[in-house]
Amino acid sequence: MKGSGLFPVLSILLFVFASISSAWPWPGSPNHNIDALILQRQDSTSTDTDSAAATTTESAAATTSASTSGTITSAAESAASESKNATKTTSSKSTSIDARLPPGGIEMITPAATDGVQYYKVGDYITFKWNYTSLSVTPTAIDVLASCSLNDATYTITGNMSVEATGALTWDTGNFAGANTQPFPVASYTLVVYDAASEVTDVASAGYLAAYDQYIFGMYTGQPYTPLNEFKCATCSGALSIHEKQAFGVLLMTAAITVMSFTWSKSLVATFSGKQASSLESRGCNLNQIIPSFFLRNNSNASPTMPSQIKPASAQQPKNWSGEHDAFIRRQARNGEDVTSIIILFETEYPKVKVSKEWVTARIRTLVR
Repeated sequence: MKGSGLFPVLSILLFVFASISSAWPWPGSPNHNIDALILQRQDSTSTDTDSAAATTTESAAATTSASTSGTITSAAESAASESKNATKTTSSKSTSIDARLPPGGIEMITPAATDGVQYYKVGDYITFKWNYTSLSVTPTAIDVLASCSLNDATYTITGNMSVEATGALTWDTGNFAGANTQPFPVASYTLVVYDAASEVTDVASAGYLAAYDQYIFGMYTGQPYTPLNEFKCATCSGALSIHEKQAFGVLLMTAAITVMSFTWSKSLVATFSGKQASSLESRGCNLNQIIPSFFLRNNSNASPTMPSQIKPASAQQPKNWSGEHDAFIRRQARNGEDVTSIIILFETEYPKVKVSKEWVTARIRTLVR
C-alpha cells in the first residue's frame, strides 16, 4: 500500500534534520548564558497578579511623589546637584490672600505711644515689646535693628528672632559687640523690625509683614566721675558778671537818690521857719499847700501847729444848718453809710442845703464817737 511506504520516508527525514540541528552550533559567543534563551514556564494567573501589583505600587508611588513636591527628581540627579552646587531646596506652600488687604504692621506696647520720646543711658537695659497687626502670613523669623542717622550706622539688636503673638526683647547696651567699632553717639535712634527673609527696603505684599521704622528714641552717654577738687567749671568766675555789676550799680544809685532827697527835704523844712514863713505869708503864699505846718518853727522855738488844728477852707458850715441835719448825718453814719452815700441821701432829703465832703466828714467825726 502507498500509505505504509510514506511513513518510513518521513521518519528518515525527521531523523536527518534532528542530527543536523544537534550538530549545528548555538548563536552568540561560547560564554553566552544559555539559560537566557530558555524561559521557564510560569502560571498565567500568578504573572497577571504580580504585574497588576507592580503597576499599582508604581502608580501609588508616583502619585504620592507628585502630590508631595509636584516634581519627580531622581536620587542620582539630587546627589549630583548637591555635591556640585551645595545648595538646599526647601518646599513652600502658597496661600491665597486678598490683594485688597493692607500689609502687616507692628504696634508698640513698651514703650507705649502715649509715653512720649524716651531717652536711655548707654549701658542700661532697654526693653521693647510689640504686637503684630493685619498679619495674614506669619514670617519665619524677624530681624531687629537700631539705626542712627548721625553716624549713618545700623546696630543689629537681634537676628532671626522667632515670631510669637507678642514680640519682646531686652537690649543690653552696655554689653553690645557692635559698639566696639562704632560707639553709640548722643543722638536719636530708629527701631527697625522686618522680615528676616526680605530686605528693609522691600515693599511688602498684602498680608505680609512690612518693615517697621516708626519708633524713635534717644540715647546719651554719662560723664565720667570727677573728684570735687579736680572739677573745673567752664562758665564760672570769681569776679562779678556784667549783669551782677549792673544790678549792684542800680542799687547804689537808688540809695544815693533816697539819701539826697531826705537831706534836701530836711534843709527845706529848716529854711521855712520864723521870719521866712512870715515873709511868705505876707506875700499871699499858703504854707499849708507848700509844706506841712507841723514842720514850721520860729526862732523862739514855739511849738509847731498840728494838722488837727488846721481847719480846711472848704469845711465850712453851710447856711441854714440845724440840729436836724446833724441828726440825719449821725443816723446814716451809724447805719454804715460812707461819706459819699450820706451826701447823696442828704441832698435828696434836703435839696436846699449844700454840703461838701469835708464838712460831712468833719461832722461824722464829731457826732459819731
